[in-house]
Amino acid sequence: NANCGAKRARQTLSEQVYEQLKDDIINHRIGFGEKLVNRELQKRFGVSSTPVRDAINHLQLDGLLDEITNVGARVVSFDLAFTKELNELVLLLNLGAMDLIIQNNRLDELTAALEEIYAEWETIHSMDDYVRLDRLFHQTFFTYCGNRRLVDVYSRYHILMEMLVRLYAGDPVQRSACTNQHSEILKFCRNGDVDGLRQALRGHYSLAADWFTDHTD
Repeated sequence: NANCGAKRARQTLSEQVYEQLKDDIINHRIGFGEKLVNRELQKRFGVSSTPVRDAINHLQLDGLLDEITNVGARVVSFDLAFTKELNELVLLLNLGAMDLIIQNNRLDELTAALEEIYAEWETIHSMDDYVRLDRLFHQTFFTYCGNRRLVDVYSRYHILMEMLVRLYAGDPVQRSACTNQHSEILKFCRNGDVDGLRQALRGHYSLAADWFTDHTD
C-alpha cells in the first residue's frame, strides 16, 4: 500500500520499531508476560540499541511493559488482578467525566455526538471496526467533560483498554451484549436520565469484569 509505505518513510527508526512491537502485542503475536530482549530486537529490526531503547520506553509509557532492565523488558501480564484494576479505573474515569458533563450542562452535546457514532454501528464488519467505534463512543465522554487533565489520564490507558476490548469482544455473545448496553447508555442520555446513565455505565463495565472473572487465569 503506497500510503503505508509513505508513512513508514516519514517515521524514524524508533517509531517504526515501536509501531511494529505495539501491533504485535495488541494482536498477540507477542504474548502477555513475554520477555523482549534488546539484542534480539536489534537483530530483528536491523537497528542499533537506541531505536530499540526508545521504542521500549514508549511502550512502557503506554502501559504495555513492566520489569524494564538493561537487557530488555517484559510485556504486562493480563491476569485477573490486572484486568480488574484497569476496568475499575476506566469506569471511575468515565463516571467522573459524566459528572462534569452534567455540571457543565453539556449532556445534549454528548447525546448528539453519541448518536452520530452509534449510527455507524450497523457498518461494523470486523473487530477493528468494533474497537474503533467502541473507543470513539467512550472517548466522547471525555471530549465533552471540559477537563484536559482527566482527558490526559484517560488517554494514557487507551491502548490497554483497546487490548481488553479485543479480548472480551472476541466473544460474539459478549460483543452483542456490549452493543446492547451502548444502546441503553444512549437511551438514558436522550432522556436526560442521569441516574439511569450512571447505572448503565456501571453495568457496562461490570459485564466486562464478569467476563474476565470467568475467562482469565
